Amino acid sequence: MWKKEFRRIFDSSFLDCAIGAQPMDTLLKWYKALRGDPKLRAWAVEILKRKTTRYHAWASIAERNLSIIEAKQEPN
Repeated sequence: MWKKEFRRIFDSSFLDCAIGAQPMDTLLKWYKALRGDPKLRAWAVEILKRKTTRYHAWASIAERNLSIIEAKQEPN
């Protein structure tokens, strides 16, 4: 169990570093490498889809909290 979780965290962190804040020429090289290898591409897509799902879930929680806090009346 912990090995799987460690791998998930490592993969996600590595991808964040690879396609995060980089000079454009370096970033384009990473994109080319990821798109050029079917296994790497599938790996990156899986991670990014998982992150996107998680971020959307957190965003919906934040939006709900915001609407409650901004409301003119106290919630029931």
